[in-house]
Amino acid sequence: MATDGAEFKRRVKYHGRTYTAIKDGSTLEVIADFSVAGMARELSGENPLHGFREMLMATVDCLQGILARDGHSLHQDLTSRLSQIAAGCGDSKSQGIAKESLIREAGEFRGVGSNLDSSAITDRLLSACGRDLHEALVIGYADQYAMQHRSLSAKDLPAFLDEWQRQASPRLKELMRSIFEDGRPAKEFLRVRHELVSIKSDSFADLTSINIGS
Repeated sequence: MATDGAEFKRRVKYHGRTYTAIKDGSTLEVIADFSVAGMARELSGENPLHGFREMLMATVDCLQGILARDGHSLHQDLTSRLSQIAAGCGDSKSQGIAKESLIREAGEFRGVGSNLDSSAITDRLLSACGRDLHEALVIGYADQYAMQHRSLSAKDLPAFLDEWQRQASPRLKELMRSIFEDGRPAKEFLRVRHELVSIKSDSFADLTSINIGS
């Protein structure tokens, strides 16, 4: 994580509480809740995910089309369609990540998309985009910070990051569905869930307070 400049200020604005939770020794459930909320705020702010519904629906259509069984043809068709949609919506970092995520996940479907219900395909694509955006916009910037402040070895780090991603996955999928349905994150995703507010394990007042989570 950079320690100065515009990038640092931007990341602190959206993700500062995630870094605080990591440093304070919060559980990965709590860290994940903060990180999803930070990502939602970033996608609502300076890094909007324009055209996501159109891109995802185009991917579903390609996967159920006649070219779906030919990997090369599918890739060409999908890349062309997503590029056209993206070009007409305004460019952003998040859009580029989502586009690559859809193309990559479509490759995993190869030959079976036409046999799946569109809702099943949509669910899988929402999960993949949520995972890849979270990885690129949050986790990818926090690995060294986590090693330093959680005293993790290089050997232990992958398991920490994998569990962080696993804890975030259900809410990430819900977040992506809200963007798919409404064009932007629903307000409920811009803040952490109150029942997961971090507490300090060495604070007697925090541990005994009847207002924990309020």
